[in-house]
Amino acid sequence: MHYDHQKIEKKWQKKWEEEGYNEAQANVSLGPKQYVLDMFPYPSAAGLHVGHPEGYTATDIYTRYLKMNGYNVLHPMGWDAFGLPAENYAIKNGIHPAQSTLENIATFKRQIKALGFDYNWAHEVNTSDPSYYKWTQWFFLLLYKSGLAYRAEAPVNWCESCKTVLANEQVVEGACERCRNEVFKKRMKQWFLKITDFAEDLLSGLKEIDWPNSIKLMQENWIGRSEGLEEYWQVEGMDIKLPSFTTWPHTSWGATFMAIASEHQVIVDLVQGTDYAHGAEEFVKRMEMQKRAERMNEAKEKEGYFTGRYALNHLTGWKMPIYIANFAIMEYGTGIVKGCPAHDERDFEFAKKYNLPIQIVISTQLKNSEKISEFSASSRLAQKADIVTDTNITHSFMRVKRVVEPATGIEPAELDVTMPAPHQTTGSPPSYQEVSAFVKSAYGGEGVMINAGKFTGMDAEEARAAVTEYIIKQGNGKKAVHYKLRDWLISRQRYWGAPIPIMYCPSCKEVPVPEKDLPVMLPDDVDFKPTGESPLALSKSFHNVSCPQCGANEGVRRESDTMDTFVCSSWYFLRYASPNDDVLAFDKEKVRFWLPVDMYVGGAEHAVLHLLYARFFTRVLHKLGHVAFSEPFLKLRNQGMILGEDRQKMSKSRGNVINPDEIVKEYGADAMRIYEMFMGPLEDTKPWQTKGLIGVRRFFKKLIALIQKHDPHAYEGEYEGILQKTIKKVTEDIEAFRFNTAVSSLMILVNELGRYEKLGTRVLEHAVILLAPFAPHLCEELWEQLGHTASVFASRWPEFDEEHIRQNKVVIAVQINGKVRAQLSVFAGISLEEVETMALAQKNIQAHLAGKEIKKKFYVQDKILSFVVV
Repeated sequence: MHYDHQKIEKKWQKKWEEEGYNEAQANVSLGPKQYVLDMFPYPSAAGLHVGHPEGYTATDIYTRYLKMNGYNVLHPMGWDAFGLPAENYAIKNGIHPAQSTLENIATFKRQIKALGFDYNWAHEVNTSDPSYYKWTQWFFLLLYKSGLAYRAEAPVNWCESCKTVLANEQVVEGACERCRNEVFKKRMKQWFLKITDFAEDLLSGLKEIDWPNSIKLMQENWIGRSEGLEEYWQVEGMDIKLPSFTTWPHTSWGATFMAIASEHQVIVDLVQGTDYAHGAEEFVKRMEMQKRAERMNEAKEKEGYFTGRYALNHLTGWKMPIYIANFAIMEYGTGIVKGCPAHDERDFEFAKKYNLPIQIVISTQLKNSEKISEFSASSRLAQKADIVTDTNITHSFMRVKRVVEPATGIEPAELDVTMPAPHQTTGSPPSYQEVSAFVKSAYGGEGVMINAGKFTGMDAEEARAAVTEYIIKQGNGKKAVHYKLRDWLISRQRYWGAPIPIMYCPSCKEVPVPEKDLPVMLPDDVDFKPTGESPLALSKSFHNVSCPQCGANEGVRRESDTMDTFVCSSWYFLRYASPNDDVLAFDKEKVRFWLPVDMYVGGAEHAVLHLLYARFFTRVLHKLGHVAFSEPFLKLRNQGMILGEDRQKMSKSRGNVINPDEIVKEYGADAMRIYEMFMGPLEDTKPWQTKGLIGVRRFFKKLIALIQKHDPHAYEGEYEGILQKTIKKVTEDIEAFRFNTAVSSLMILVNELGRYEKLGTRVLEHAVILLAPFAPHLCEELWEQLGHTASVFASRWPEFDEEHIRQNKVVIAVQINGKVRAQLSVFAGISLEEVETMALAQKNIQAHLAGKEIKKKFYVQDKILSFVVV
């Protein structure tokens, strides 16, 4: 047959649509359910490039495989249409985002359909459509009424390039994750969602789901759970106690200063009425303008400003100066840090700069067998140490010489140990200048406690728990769990997003929009270009409203910020179940049937953005009784990035974008699908090579040639072994998302069958069925050539015969220059190509081939592979 891919692909795409092959119904009689989902795309460009369909191809193969195994599958597609990507595209092209988004969606949809993907288009959603964002606003009100949405003035991440605030998760190494420009701190009134209320649930829930360990770890680190002590420090002369959080409470004996984040509200009270108020204000302003990356950078010079106030160390009685410091951040703990310079490198640098006290409380030199208590002011101390007093300083240090018992066979050695003398544990601790000759850096390890009152001599690890209990008993602390996770900032000062359904009334203050008045529509009487203030603030029609509580219209205004687009995508998987419901956000019965998602596929870049937020929304819905499940995505698989032929990320600026339209036109959709799966493991980053499609086309020609050998009366026993092996391999590889090795197995099968003059019906049918999910158009055509009238996808997926496979295993000896160096247990009928690949992967073979050249190789089928090397 002549392989006209354009004609064949259009033929079968039309037939699938006419016959409703890709329809999905919430009907248990149609088989057990499976919900397979792709992370839906941003329609923020004029079209796809060849990297975009990689994940879509994977889920399409998996969906078709599931259907052929009797499953009732929901496999929808939609558009993440709100937000910065779509708006920036509109601005760049001088088109209103409402128009450009619809145009881009039409292009994306055409390109996706051209690849023959089995999507349930009757379930399509568009997050920028009022029928969708009505329910995004409903979700906001649900959170608001549940106490999980609030407005507060807070220091926020400001991107000057995008003219909007960003959530913490959208700041990557101090830069905007979208435009890569630097992010600054700015104090503004913004809307937040209380994701922190679910920190523990989000952390523990990771144990329930089948996700890549790397993604789980990223979420664990982002949530950042720490168990420790919340400690209280009395401010001298004020009715204020400063809370700090520490996982090293035993170092509090060495705490000599306090550091406060510049965003902390307590600063105003601390400096009020002091000579330091104006300077503190200026320092805080400078910190707000400092790049966030600089403040988070460990190598950045530590800066601080003295508040004029002191906190009292409740263990030692020392007066500790309180500083505003650039290294203290609100994102961790309480935003207040106890400074222990001897045991924290950051604190040490700060103390060195400002000549602050340093007190060593953990000795790295002395072990448990040499308790510090033995080094009291006694004759024993005099025998073991010299007390050295420098006339220029007021503190003494002991220089201890002790014998170190090394491993057997090594001579004993003497080690100089320098530390503050034990009798210097009261009064004021030494300053950095005083200890600089002895203390060159901080020590953050374990050892033995010194200068720690009754805990002196105790192992530091044991002291951690003992000191914690002591501080709690004294009323100066409590056990606490803290998280790095912060509440989700959702306000955006941009046009293209769902309006926040809140009004502000002079009398009633903050008023939620009644659900019956949803959706709050985006106005069109406004310039959508960003200015730093929400464009909605300038719309007259948008604010022409009355208060729903008191009826007043004078001075009543709507909230003019829009929602972060991740709010829209935090629940879209629910909407797919009933996309046209105008009464409910989702039909509970259909959600009960389809949800949770069984298999979710998308990029790893959303690990702490979309994936975390979607889990949060689901946890809220579960807690409030709206859904029966607590995790939205049971399985997650990531696809890697496809680079340009220059091995760089595809972008118009680099000129390396490959348009799938051109590939489909010249080589065909099936060829592109097979090539993208054959390039390498799904999760890997891989460079595109158009010439690779030529090999796929050759493979198709070999397959077509097999059909010409069809003989219904041919004996099929001789190739049953390779067929059974291929069924097993392809089945297991599809289920494990190892699509590259599945394609490789199918290519080997076709090559092996090509050795026979005649091929029976059964083997050809099985070969076509196995390849059908990968190359659906061509396989439908070949299935028809074999005499079938129904679709190949109406066929049952073949089951492999384990007993046949077991009985058809052989052992092949691998020889090098006549000597057996390895033995391989393989399936009978294995090809030279396969057995050679397996042999060369053996460590013993590699060792004997190292530095040598293979001159000849011989293969006796199913018995011996022999290499001749020099």
